[in-house]
Parts: sequence; structure tokens; C-alpha cells
Amino acid sequence: VVMVLSMRRWRHFLTMPILLLGGISLFYIVLAISGYGVAEARAAGFIPVHLGARILRSETAAMAADQRARLLTPTNIEKDDDNIAAAMAEVSGAPAKSQSIEERLAALKNAA
Repeated sequence: VVMVLSMRRWRHFLTMPILLLGGISLFYIVLAISGYGVAEARAAGFIPVHLGARILRSETAAMAADQRARLLTPTNIEKDDDNIAAAMAEVSGAPAKSQSIEERLAALKNAA
């Protein structure tokens, strides 16, 4: 309303930029007087989060999730090695498959 009335009253080309800067300045002055910081005002919804910051946060979260998935996915060595598979099964709480002494000795001879 103030902008429309001012634009009708003063027909100067700097009227709108001055009104915009004045409005923004007035907002931050009122914000400072009320004791709010910029971060608090942004958290309360008075100041919108910059779109670039949202995109950056979502890209960072996506990259972190992708990296986490890659790190937690077992590699071929982990899948193929019986000792690692047995250790992973033991740690996960799955019952270990029992081997006889002969089977253990044969596995040790084959490994050497």
C-alpha cells in the first residue's frame, strides 16, 4: 500500500528502489530492536532460506547417503572369503555353521 501510494505521489525513477531499500532496512532495524538474530528469524520463518542453500544441503545429503551406501556394501572379497563371511555372521548374531575338526584341518591345509 505504501509503495503504491508513494509511486502515485512521487513519479521519480528512484522512488521504488528507495522504498525497497527502506523497507528492508526497516525490517532489519525492527529485528535488531526486538532482539532477534538473523539465524533466529530464519528459523522462525521471517526470512526465507536461500534456494541455493537448500539445493546445496540436499545435494550434500544425497552425496553423504551415496557414500554411506557404498561403504556399507560388502565387496567381492568379503562375499567370497569364508572366514570373513563367518566373522560377519558371528557379529550379526546369526548362528555359525559348525565344522568338524577334519574340515578345519582341510581348510588350513588348502590355505597353506
